[in-house]
Amino acid sequence: MVRQIKQEEIKELIDWIKAYAREYGQYAFESKVLDFSAYIYNPETDELSIGDYVEKGNYFVDKALIEKKIKTEGRLKKVFENLIKEGYFKPVKLDIDEELVERLSNLTGIEIAKDYPLANSFFVEDDVLVYYDENYNRYVIGNNSNIIGILQIISKLTPIVSNSIDILAIVGNKKQYLNDIYKAFPDDFDIYIEPFVGGGWVYENKPKFVSVSVLNDINENIYFFFKTLADNPELCDKVAERVYSTVQKIPYDDEVEIKNYWDEIKDILTKELNLNDKVDKCAYIFILSRINKGVFSLYERNKKFFVSRFPRTKEYISSLFSKLKEQLENDHRVIVLNVDGIELLKGLKNKEYMKSAFIFLDPPYIDVDVKKYYGIESFNHKALFEILKDYPAKWLMTINEHPLVYEYFDSKEFKIEEYIEKGKGIAEYQSKCLLVRNYEWIC
Repeated sequence: MVRQIKQEEIKELIDWIKAYAREYGQYAFESKVLDFSAYIYNPETDELSIGDYVEKGNYFVDKALIEKKIKTEGRLKKVFENLIKEGYFKPVKLDIDEELVERLSNLTGIEIAKDYPLANSFFVEDDVLVYYDENYNRYVIGNNSNIIGILQIISKLTPIVSNSIDILAIVGNKKQYLNDIYKAFPDDFDIYIEPFVGGGWVYENKPKFVSVSVLNDINENIYFFFKTLADNPELCDKVAERVYSTVQKIPYDDEVEIKNYWDEIKDILTKELNLNDKVDKCAYIFILSRINKGVFSLYERNKKFFVSRFPRTKEYISSLFSKLKEQLENDHRVIVLNVDGIELLKGLKNKEYMKSAFIFLDPPYIDVDVKKYYGIESFNHKALFEILKDYPAKWLMTINEHPLVYEYFDSKEFKIEEYIEKGKGIAEYQSKCLLVRNYEWIC
């Protein structure tokens, strides 16, 4: 017959662990992911929990150490074992950061299984990331901290892609194709121009620093974000801090929840962030782009739109903004504009310095709903292609395969390479796309 545990015994055990954590545990000077499971004591709420994530101001002590100490407390040992078995200690829930898993997937080429594990796939189960090989052998990768460690190791082997940052989550980003794009970059340029910068993926991760970078986008939020941080790169750290503190206040994380509770999320953002403050507005734009995949005009309830989870871990958010800061500080000058991209190209065409310039173009794709995906009324691809045909600067363009491309760019005069784009929007998609450029082949 199992002896009934008395409430006073439970209280005595809990108080013992709290006292031990206060006296011998470590104090968290900042919120962080631990490399081990710990008992975490919150002195402000007087609560005790178990987990591998500790908030600033809490005490924590290795769970294994506590269990070892409890065994020496004979009378409490049985109480402790029974409470653990019954799940009395509620673990601190630390969701796997979807952004980190996606980044690892992009780097390794391993797909992420959703509903159930597949051969050669990543799968999240029991709040940890696991990998199933082609024979369904299971390998535990671990939590966010483990994933970050793996990414850091990979970054030393493949620096271009693994160090890539994804500041603004805009429709049509080129994260998965950076290696192909950078291989096609020319070497001899000192001025870099993007007429359609979007989320800034290609700029932010470009493999060389230059004298002048010109970043342009017709979207006012994208312009404000990059203009503010280009003029004051030191603000990147402050924006990262505001993003982190704000997303902790948002209780919704599941994609369905985010869509269903958009009004509540918007209220939280506008309450926490002062949109008249530059730092807060940049944080707002960043979070909104993550939720809304770059469609910045969404305010109607129940409207269909792209939804994604936003990063919550301090380490990951800081890494995004620190990489952007590095790029902005190392380019001698960064000019950010808010004009029509085609008009910008027309205005620059006859400038003498364009001979030493390189232009990367990622315009809206042909025959897509530009109002829905880019928030603009229309886009004149024929006008863009016409001006590019005899442009004096070297240029590289990504575009979807379409007869119009071949009509303007003869493969005898222009270099055209094919690649496959895969992505997730309202539905998963796969399409053939092109890298078009007006200069020689790169070996």
